[in-house]
Amino acid sequence: MAVDLPTQMNGKDSLNGWDMLIAYNEDVLNTSLAERASEVPKLLTGLDPIPISDTGKTAPSSALCHAYSPLAIGVVDPITRKTVVRYTANIQLKTPRVSFDTSGFGSVGPALVLVFPVTGSLTEPGTSVPIPDDLSLTCCTPLLYVSGSTGTTTQPGQVVVFDPTQVSTQNITLDFTKPSLKFTAPKGSATDVVQYNIDIAPRMVNHFVQTGGLEYRLAGITNAIPNSTTGNTTLQPSSFIFTLDPGEPSATPAIPGALLTWISLVGSTSTPLHPDPRQSLLFSLGGMTPVSPLMPSSSASIILAHNTMWSFFFKVSA
Repeated sequence: MAVDLPTQMNGKDSLNGWDMLIAYNEDVLNTSLAERASEVPKLLTGLDPIPISDTGKTAPSSALCHAYSPLAIGVVDPITRKTVVRYTANIQLKTPRVSFDTSGFGSVGPALVLVFPVTGSLTEPGTSVPIPDDLSLTCCTPLLYVSGSTGTTTQPGQVVVFDPTQVSTQNITLDFTKPSLKFTAPKGSATDVVQYNIDIAPRMVNHFVQTGGLEYRLAGITNAIPNSTTGNTTLQPSSFIFTLDPGEPSATPAIPGALLTWISLVGSTSTPLHPDPRQSLLFSLGGMTPVSPLMPSSSASIILAHNTMWSFFFKVSA
């Protein structure tokens, strides 16, 4: 992390032609995510019990230890013709922590990795055991722009241009309509996650689609002008793009990830760089090695280009 970031930025193009950059520390996003979870609580607490029928495998060894009868291994009871339920998973998710995936999540654009601590139990008639304390559910989800007025979506990695004739808001939103779920446990843990991922994870996808959907917004940007601007300088966005800086969690001290929002302003003469959608636009000093735009211990940064400062704050109109 740049200790003296302003000094290192002096005389260098750091904004890739954009007029301003707003960067949010991942801790801010975690706080936002926790607040949003309280507003849309069913994602965490509304998960119905999951009946697990035959998959041709045994149940998780950490939960159901005894052998199954031959009937319980079959898919259908030959007499009742009903699907045999081997056991039921009762899952509750706790508030997740977020990290970043800039590899493209197997497609175009950045994604978030959310790690949900898991509680609950696995039960069958006469047996109930708790889910291991160190089990978590990892969810990879793409990010989308969602229009606040129309609900239309725009794929990440694309520049969003505001219609100058209309006031609108664009929200940076987690796309839970296409989640990728996987149970995980810490390295060296005795918890066997294989069967959890075979039996339970696929059956939780629909829950995320129905209860999460496009309800989890991380941030937003609007081209609306405040009602009272007397004596103030108004910076109105004309276009923007967001990217993710994964940070360096293994560094000493750790460098947090950041959500980066690059903004072009109405009235600006700058020409912003429109990156390849498959690549992440990162903050760098004069096009050199990318660095974090966050000052040490800061939760956010707002960085204005030299041209922005001159044109909007210092330049005297003729």
